[in-house]
Amino acid sequence: MTNVCSSFLAAVGLLDYLSCMTSEGATSKSSPSDESIDELFTIFDDVRRTAVNITDTILNFIGTRAVFWDMRDLLLFSLYRTSVESARMEIFIPTIEQVLDQVCDLIVDVLRDRVVLRVFQACMEGFIWVLLDGGPSRAFLETDVNLMKDDLAMLEVKKIRLKHLYVVHTDLFIAEGQGLPSDVIEKEAKLAQQILDLYVLKADTIIDLLMKASEHMSHHPEPATARRRNVHDVHTLLRVLCHKKDNGASTFLKIQYHLPRSSGETKLVMYYD
Repeated sequence: MTNVCSSFLAAVGLLDYLSCMTSEGATSKSSPSDESIDELFTIFDDVRRTAVNITDTILNFIGTRAVFWDMRDLLLFSLYRTSVESARMEIFIPTIEQVLDQVCDLIVDVLRDRVVLRVFQACMEGFIWVLLDGGPSRAFLETDVNLMKDDLAMLEVKKIRLKHLYVVHTDLFIAEGQGLPSDVIEKEAKLAQQILDLYVLKADTIIDLLMKASEHMSHHPEPATARRRNVHDVHTLLRVLCHKKDNGASTFLKIQYHLPRSSGETKLVMYYD
């Protein structure tokens, strides 16, 4: 798959070269074939655009597969299951490191940062899935939030060794300036941080936010996804209440939405966009 990406990038480079050569030929001599030259440029642009789009699609697939398939058992189905303290992020960091090494060993350097960014974005999507859609085996206390914030920071800057960077100590995704820029990391992790901040709030405060958000909700709302989710939308606030280990939240959900209290662990079901 990564060889395909490299081939497409090589094709884009060749198209740029041919386009440049054609442009030089067109400016060096005036002829009635200007229309044909314009058509050739259009073909070059279309092929280049297609190659870039296909490369983006493949990179998105690589990042999504790495998290939602290769690491699904450890990260999605095990992180914070039963309790936060017994299933912290540090258990899974070596697996993420291994996946990054495998991916970066296969791709060309020019694609490294782009595919690592997509892996990090998928990690954030998976982390948010655990926080909001992790099922009845995940219930969070206010005292758990600091541990989860530490885990989020650990995912961003955990000290490990990445073979593809050839240094002794690097950060997991920031990589001491050789990886993703810190501002990019902060931007991609912003929603997860905001969701964790919601868990610190009292249940009554979240309920008030939910009721206010419900008043402004359209009659046919689009289902929330990791890409479209807003920290103050109805879907997010409701899921925070569902995963908040709080008697007030449980009572509200039982009365308002007729949701039963969870009784034991049930099998987790994954929903994909």
